[in-house]
Formats: sequence, C-alpha cells, structure tokens
Amino acid sequence: MQFKTLILLTLLGLLAALGWAETKTGQAQSTTEIMTFQGEAFAAGESQGMQVTINGLEMADTAVIAHYQSPPLHTPSAYNAVVTHWLADVPESASLEIHLRTSRDGQQWSEWYDIHAHADWNEPGNAWQYGDMVAVPATDKTHHYLQFQVSATRYWGDPSPLLRQLDFVLIDTSNGPTTAELITRQQELDAATPPEAPENPEDFPRPFVISRAAWCTQPECWYGGLEYQTYTHLLMHHTVTSSGGDSAATLRAIWEYHTFTQGWGDIGYNYLIDINGVIFEGHLNGNYQDWDVTGVHSGAANAGGMAASLIGNFTSPDEGGGIMPSTAMLNALADLFAWKADQRNIDPFGASRMVEMNWGLSHILGHRDVYGGTNTLCPGGNAFNYLPWLRNAVASRMGFVSPYIHVDEMSSSFTRSNANWYEGERGCGNNGHSYYTWSTTDPGQSTNWGEWQLDVPVDGRYRIQIYAPYCDTGAPETVGARYTVYHATGTSTVTVNQDANVGLWMTVGEFDLTAVGNHKLRLTDLTTTDNGRGVWFDGVRLLHLGESVSEVHNGAPAPDIWVTANPVEFAWQIVSSAPVVQTRLQVATDTAMNNVVYDQTWTGPVLQHSHPFTQDYPHLYWRVTAVVQPSGDDPQTVSSTPTHFRLDTTPPTSGVNGVYQLPNTAGYFVHWSGTDEIAGITHYFVEYRPQGSSDWTVFVGLPPLATTTHFIPPDNQVYEFRSRAIDAVGNAEPAHSTADINTSQSILLSHAIMLPVIQR
Repeated sequence: MQFKTLILLTLLGLLAALGWAETKTGQAQSTTEIMTFQGEAFAAGESQGMQVTINGLEMADTAVIAHYQSPPLHTPSAYNAVVTHWLADVPESASLEIHLRTSRDGQQWSEWYDIHAHADWNEPGNAWQYGDMVAVPATDKTHHYLQFQVSATRYWGDPSPLLRQLDFVLIDTSNGPTTAELITRQQELDAATPPEAPENPEDFPRPFVISRAAWCTQPECWYGGLEYQTYTHLLMHHTVTSSGGDSAATLRAIWEYHTFTQGWGDIGYNYLIDINGVIFEGHLNGNYQDWDVTGVHSGAANAGGMAASLIGNFTSPDEGGGIMPSTAMLNALADLFAWKADQRNIDPFGASRMVEMNWGLSHILGHRDVYGGTNTLCPGGNAFNYLPWLRNAVASRMGFVSPYIHVDEMSSSFTRSNANWYEGERGCGNNGHSYYTWSTTDPGQSTNWGEWQLDVPVDGRYRIQIYAPYCDTGAPETVGARYTVYHATGTSTVTVNQDANVGLWMTVGEFDLTAVGNHKLRLTDLTTTDNGRGVWFDGVRLLHLGESVSEVHNGAPAPDIWVTANPVEFAWQIVSSAPVVQTRLQVATDTAMNNVVYDQTWTGPVLQHSHPFTQDYPHLYWRVTAVVQPSGDDPQTVSSTPTHFRLDTTPPTSGVNGVYQLPNTAGYFVHWSGTDEIAGITHYFVEYRPQGSSDWTVFVGLPPLATTTHFIPPDNQVYEFRSRAIDAVGNAEPAHSTADINTSQSILLSHAIMLPVIQR
C-alpha cells in the first residue's frame, strides 16, 4: 500500500467535518397488487354472445358481436391508479375492446374508460398488451371497487378473438404529499439553495420545477449509471392517464409502475407537466439543471432529446378521445422548452440529425414524429396540433427571429394538380402536414405537380431550401426530385436527392428574385431515376443573402459549449450573392488560429462537416473561410469569427480506496477518490452489496463531491464497494465490473488512533 496523504482527525472531528447524519426518507410507502382473471375466473360475469372456457373468454360459435360485463369487484387493496394488462389472440379480421370503471364504495361509479394498448409501453412482437393508466379523482383519494367490460367482433365464419388473461395492476401512492404541499417543499428547497441564475441575463430563465429531491425520496430514487448527451431536440409526450387525480399522486403512481412493475428503474420522461402548469422533474438528472441526462422515452431519440410529458390523455376524437391541454399546461411547456432551447442554442424552427439517427427531425417535435408517425399516437392529436403554436411561443420567449421566409404547402401560396394525393400519417410533416405521391419515369403516367409562389420583400439573391419529412410510408424517398425555379434571370432545373437528407432542410440553390416578380418553385412526380418512391411536397423556405456582401457565420458547435460526442459535427452558413468557389474549415487550440490541429479545404460551397478528433482538448477554436467569385471581379476571401468550444469525450476514473472499521460495532468509514483531466469531477455515486450478490445499492443523501461516508452493515456479511464518477459535462465512468474493495480489507481503528486517510 502506498501512503499518499495523511490527515489527522479525531473520529468525532471527522463526523463533524463530513456533516454526517442519519438519512430519513420522506416519501410515503406505496403498495402494488395485481388482480388476475383467466379461465373459469370469468364465469361470474354476464355475457351476450360470449362463452367462458378453460382457455379464457371467447365468442360463442354463432356470434359476430359479443359483450361481457363483470360483476362489481371489491379489490384486495385500495388504489389511486390502475393499469390493465391483457394477453389475447386477436385475428386481423376481428376486434377486442376492454372498458373499465372504478368506484370508491361500489355505489357511485366513474365513467367507463376505453382502455387502449399504450404504444409507449408495448414492445413490438410482445404478446402482452399494456393499457392506459386510470387515475382516481383527487376528491376520492382512493377507490376500492372496479368493474370491466369486454367487447368483441368478427366476420361470419372467421376465428374468434380469445382473451386468455386479464390483469389489473392496483397502485396506491395516495399516502404522500399533495401537489400543493410539494410546491411549498420546493420553495423551501429553493430558498435554502437558490437555483443558478443564467450566465447571460438575457437568457430565458428556468421555470419553477418540483425537483426529485422534493417528491422522490425513497432510496430507489437515487442510483448510478446515468448517461448524458447535450440536448438538440425537444419532444412532447403525454402520459395517457385519466384526468382528475392529484397530479403528485399520479406522478408517484407512474414512477412506481415504470420503476417496479415494468422494471425500467425510473420514469422515462425528463419532465412531466400537470393540467395546472406545474412542472415536475421526471427521470433522475443527478441534481444538476445544466446537465442533459438521457431518459427512456423515444428509442433512438433518447440521446440528445429532452422529453416533457403532459399528464393526461390528449388523444383527439378520431384517435379515441381525450381532453384538451389547458392554457397553463401549454405555457409551462413553452417556458420549459424556451429555457433549454436558449441554453443550448436550439433553433425552434430548424431540423437536424440526432446522435443515434441517420435521418433528420424537427428540433421541436411530438413523440409520434420520431419514427414517422405510425408507431404511436403520442402525444395525442389534441396536443400534437399545438406544435406550430409551440415553436412560435418558444421563439418568442427566446427573442428568436427566424432569418427565413417560410412558404407552407397548406397556404394560398401553394397550388397543386387535381390528382390523387397522399398525406403524411398522423400529422407527419414540417408543420403538422405534408403531401406526397409516387415517382414515375413515364411522362404518360405523370399526374402530380405542385408549385410554391416565391414572394420576397426586397430584390436580391436568395437561397431556396425544401423539406422532405421523415414519414413511414413503407417505401424510400426519391433520389431524383426535379425542381424547376422561375427566377429573375430565367428558369433553372435542379435535381435533389430527398432520400439522402430526409427530415432535413435541403438546398435547391441560390437565385436572384425580385419583389415584383412572379417567381415560383415547381415540383412534379416525374423523375429520371426511380419509380414508386415517395416524392414529398412540404414546406419551402428562403434566405435573403443580401446584395453584394459576403459573410460566413459559425453555427455548431455553439460558442463556449462542451462537446462530448466524437466525431464533432460542424455546421455553418455562407451568405453570399456571388458563387462560392472554395470552403475551408480550420480548428486550432488558440484564438489567433496559430496552433491548427485540423485543416480541411473543399472546392465549392460546403455547409457542414464531421471530424473525429484523436484526443480531448480543454480549449478549441474553429472558423470557416470562403472564397467567393463576384462576376467580373477578383476573388474575395471572407472568414467567420473563431468560435470557442471544449472537447471532452473521456469519462473520469475513480475508486473506493479505503475502508476503516470503527470500534464497538460502530460500522465503517468508506473513502473514495477520482480524477478527470479536462472538465473535472462534479459527482460521485458509491454503491455497496453483500459479497456474492449481483445487486448493488447506492448510498443516498451523499453530497455530490463527498469522498467519505459512514456505513453500518445490516448483518455480519462481508460487504463490497465500488464508485462511479461523473464529470462537469456529463461523461459518466462505466460501472466497475468487480468491487473496488470490501470490508474484509478494512483497517481497524481504535479510540486512541488518529484516522489516516490512506489511498491504495
């Protein structure tokens, strides 16, 4: 053993220095029970055209419509939320529907709820279906009765649907603080430790949020293994719970169900917002509001996507019917997104690829947008339809004004042929809508065309961009979309590969337009490249490039941010009325750009580039230089202002390096330490387990940078310890596969010995 540091402290002095005290949990005990029905258990109900068999509940031989209703059922325990699970065989030509109502006393009943399979909770191919959560009204607090109905249909002679098993997960989280009490608790926490003010006073502030520290105080609420990725996209969800329950109790029920019943370890959403506009922190974030934790909510959009879920069911009438989001709820969502968009320099009207995707997505989107609008209804049509409003509300709060002129395909500036058209599923499109048709190489089969009128306020040169949304149609997009531009100096035809950049804004070109000219952009279904591929007619936008001034503006990485992903994605804009003949990207370790670590030159205009760096840097500066060629003049060179950023992709290292046994069965002191060369460590998670066990338990209540804690084992087993460190930008050390140290390696301390802090 190497003695690296010796600090003389009495045991009493160490306790005082650490501020150690017993930790008590304030979250109420919750209960979960499951009622199961299968086989003969259905026999007590009333049915028309249904029969009970040993296999479950199915239609009678001659029935094409059938209905079953259970008797009122007294539940084995009180509950404030119930989730329905079922296992059924449903042929394609048949249907099976489940309805549920609840009661406090078996006399006064709620309405009948249509229970839908919850798309967020059901894995493809899983035979089990998981339904919506029904919450008990806040005035009742808990219910003790339920009743269910099963309806089925089929075509004559076709197989019957079979309900093999029906489960009701009864959750009681009512015995805890109300939403009003949590607001008071959070105000007290904020008074004791005021939230950090924005670095720039002009930045939009973080709205009031009820933190995990206020509402989630059980030991299971705090754990290691968190991952972080800078947010680039903001996603709207809904919880698909019934309305009326106290939102704090509903929140705890969702946490209980996600964490234990489903075994996900936590709520998947990063934030949740109730009907009154109260915002709750969802997925554990490590108690650092500037960290962008990766939640579990949208598949490939988890990394880099911040999810806010509206508490309630906001499906539209054609989707099954839900409620409308309130003004308070929508304003809270806009405040939350504006805070993060301002902090991360997110263009509310823009689109880009996420780190785990090869397609693009709008920066503010609904859950259904992630995979093209077909795998989920989330966040429900009643909420999803507010996305255009939400983008404008976020931009207004940020003081962001888009430099683009937008031409929407739903406006009077767009005309189309009188032919057969398709529309993006469930609002899939740049602004909640899109048209598409299928490509053809046969002029005789070409019937679809669309034209966007290009009205501009001043004469000048404009960059024209088009949008092809990522929508699941079962076929790829065309690689040969032919756009014809009618501009001030004539007509030009440009071929755009929609398939290569689906979900992104794609440049058609730069053209001279006049304020009084009849300029337009035309697209048809006729290509020279493919048949039967999607051709998209969606939004168009124009950027005024000025009269003669050429400029280069850096985009990403934004100024002074930490970049944790490698390769680094660079993006910039070149604003020039003259053709760009050369583009150059340089990255250096100094603002004067003398110590260049990367230098790349291209012929023509280039607006983005990805480069893998071989090491991390505490300071990097990047700039872009463009060479433009004005007509009849010498080439001109213009450069962007160097932008500073930091690159740290390496997680810290740490270890538990000392265990000291206290006299008189007073337990142990456990000591750990770690290092991080670039950003510095800001949080440790330390875990323990009985030797031989596979399950680790995290120490709760530790200050983020504490390096010592007191441990009293619950029994006489040998206990193992391991640590995990997280740095200032969210890089998390991988969990150690084996223990760092155990209590059999401890150093015994007596009353007379001063405690040395020893590192192994």
